[in-house]
Amino acid sequence: MRLLILPALIMLSLLGCNSHSTTIQIAPQVTHQQTQIDTELQAIIDQSWALNLAYSPELAASLGDASVAAKLDDLSAETLAEKNQQTLQILHTLKQLDRKNLSKSDVINAKILQEQLQNEVDMYRFHDHYLPITAESGFHAYIASIAKARFNSIEDYQHYLAKLKQLPRYFAQQTYWLKQGLASGITPAKITLNGFE
Repeated sequence: MRLLILPALIMLSLLGCNSHSTTIQIAPQVTHQQTQIDTELQAIIDQSWALNLAYSPELAASLGDASVAAKLDDLSAETLAEKNQQTLQILHTLKQLDRKNLSKSDVINAKILQEQLQNEVDMYRFHDHYLPITAESGFHAYIASIAKARFNSIEDYQHYLAKLKQLPRYFAQQTYWLKQGLASGITPAKITLNGFE
């Protein structure tokens, strides 16, 4: 019992010596360098997000950008190569960022973004675009979903008709990638496509 009383008395005496309330918290000091690094990271995150929106009008339109609501994604070889180059540049910039002054949450954000960007680069490098049809999905099934859009205005119908006019290009691009996959031996296993519509 004496062993428990002595530590309790020491703790009470130490608390009594404290002239301020123990609930006062000292705000962490944020250095100019930390603020600059946080700003640099946010700029990289914003740049990555802007790149995704620029190359995916369907994503941008789904988030409310009416200026691209009449467009389908451009999946040409040139466009995919261009996007990959820009992704590589963003990834390089992110890797150069000095992370030692980032907050814990921003270190996590930087790691997540780096993994996402690296995954995009790797998918391009290993020709993931040669597989526009998989056992789970395919461009031909996805494209039917454009008919499920909201039709609340004449403009909505005009956007839909504009997308329909782009279907020949869209299908030609996807067919090109299917042929590239066949020529390279990059195809889903035949059995995985049984019963796939």
